Amino acid sequence: MSVTTTTYTYYTNGIDATYGDRGVGTRFVETITVVKNDGTALDFDGELATLISEGVVPAFGDVYTGSGIAGASRCRGYQARLGPGKQVIVSIQYDTQYALDPCDDTSLYLPSSIAYQTVVRSTPVFRTGWSPSPPAGSDASADIGGTALGGGQVSTSQNVTQVRIKVSFMQDAVTDAISSAVVLTNYADKLNSATFLGIAAGYLLCEGVNIVQNQHEFYTVQFDFLYDQWAHHSQVATLDGDGRIKLTSGNPDEVKWKRVARSSTDFNNIYGDARLKDITEQGYWLPCPPPPEE
Repeated sequence: MSVTTTTYTYYTNGIDATYGDRGVGTRFVETITVVKNDGTALDFDGELATLISEGVVPAFGDVYTGSGIAGASRCRGYQARLGPGKQVIVSIQYDTQYALDPCDDTSLYLPSSIAYQTVVRSTPVFRTGWSPSPPAGSDASADIGGTALGGGQVSTSQNVTQVRIKVSFMQDAVTDAISSAVVLTNYADKLNSATFLGIAAGYLLCEGVNIVQNQHEFYTVQFDFLYDQWAHHSQVATLDGDGRIKLTSGNPDEVKWKRVARSSTDFNNIYGDARLKDITEQGYWLPCPPPPEE
């Protein structure tokens, strides 16, 4: 069925749709044929503003007609070519980074991922066979015990296993403004107060939050976390009045677990959505929950 505006008459030839998984994106291409009502040739480039104002073609960023994933797609561009007579055939391209949740075809989600990298840090040690172990909480007030390494004032270096964890998820600036995402930087330099990614409280440090613009209205929020096998503690020997390590029988008199004092928070709140948390941490194709019993 054709549509007539003040200047043009047009009709839709067809719509091609390409649906992708998360991270691939979804694209719609709508093809229309347009002619001018006065019978003159259509100059698509010179008349684009009029075509948009009369609703023949959408403006860049306009949403595609429809609901669900179609309604989340926006106009990205056009391709115009001459047709028979004075017709102009226009292909209108829409796309989005949203994908359907495989467990709920009414829910849309954007790409998210987790990456892990194992590293080590070198830290000075004065004792082996210690007890207690490095605490998940604040500094230990008691001596760590164990056996002195016999180095006197000199410590021995030991590697402690760490894991760098990057949690990334894409956001839509139309619904989640970048200015709102800035509050996520409040997580920086904090420890986890609750189990997160299977890691007990006190062992995971948020080193920083990056917010990077992607194409169009989408941007990525990336959290950089650091897991430490010793809960970010180090062995610190007690100093004597002269500022040197206090010794007894040639070895440090007292050694305690110490770390930089930091506040803590629940990192599980970064998602704001339980389903997004599951998809990010467990994988997109995690088992769908069973349907409710009737």
